[in-house]
Amino acid sequence: MAMLNYKAVSPPNKWICRKPRHTYYFPKIKTIFTGIPKSGSSNWKEFLMRAEGTLNMSLGPSQVNTIHKLYSDEFRLGAHSNAADVRKAVKRGENIFSFAVVRNPWTRLVSGYRDKLSGEVTPGRPAFRGLARKIAHEMNLRDNMTNIGTHPTFNQYLRWLVDNPNKLNDHFTPQHLQLCIPSARYDYVIPLEYSGGLNKDINQKINTTLQLSGAYDSVSDPRLQSSAVLSREWLSQQDHQVIDRLYQIYIADFALMDYSNFSHPDFPLPMHRK
Repeated sequence: MAMLNYKAVSPPNKWICRKPRHTYYFPKIKTIFTGIPKSGSSNWKEFLMRAEGTLNMSLGPSQVNTIHKLYSDEFRLGAHSNAADVRKAVKRGENIFSFAVVRNPWTRLVSGYRDKLSGEVTPGRPAFRGLARKIAHEMNLRDNMTNIGTHPTFNQYLRWLVDNPNKLNDHFTPQHLQLCIPSARYDYVIPLEYSGGLNKDINQKINTTLQLSGAYDSVSDPRLQSSAVLSREWLSQQDHQVIDRLYQIYIADFALMDYSNFSHPDFPLPMHRK
């Protein structure tokens, strides 16, 4: 909070969100959740909708877009009377549980590229084809490349990103900008890397025995998942100046959980302080 020059935090008995685009309110289980794109929001929204009783099945990776649009839109804090309902509930003295999930910025960058801008087929499609073509066209001209590609290379994506930090889609925008701070105070901020274990804590808070769906990667250890393995490989090949500029863009996101760098042996886990 100090790093972001936020001088005040609302009292814990108030819950106001001035950036509600990715924040959801589930009235039956009295829970507010901020689901940041590319930070495991699909699995968490599915879990919360099942706990709420509006979804009676577990949806697979191929139905990610269905989760975002068809099922969860009605719970967005900015939709219908949801924000007013939260204020009324707080005024009545009801205890509303709030949490958000964040992710190591490096793996989130790589995941966003693979899922939305590359030519790779991933579970989280549809891709941003228009944005991919725009970046590829602009960077191919800059790199004097005559071939017409519809997808930028990873290096092109990173160089475009550092030159256009104010033109980023929500899937690439720094995570702290999508949290409801400083107007609201979260009960929990959870690192995606430990979602499986911390799911038990959330279960106790909302009184459910449901289980969070597993990661799309079949490997359970976050350090060995494809997003971490590719992040180490791809980022270590980039120009140091580009990496430094990226770090400055996401510096507050790293501070959220004191996240490890891609050169650390425990990447992408948060750094543990004894």
